[in-house]
Amino acid sequence: MDSIGMVVEGVVTTAGTYELAEKFNVDMPITTEIFNILYKNSDVREAVVNLMMRSRTHEIEEVAKNNMFKW
Repeated sequence: MDSIGMVVEGVVTTAGTYELAEKFNVDMPITTEIFNILYKNSDVREAVVNLMMRSRTHEIEEVAKNNMFKW
């Protein structure tokens, strides 16, 4: 697959991933920022700042707390 095909695939995948995260209430900050850049014309620099300045979390613990999966 050439680099152009990979970029296009990433655009479509980002939208689907973002929609699933919203549907299942999963916090996916990188996906959210990329979605905002691609579909809401957000500024790339602002997205990087948002990601770098967010509070540190343990994402897997959030999933476990929500009882989304039976471990």
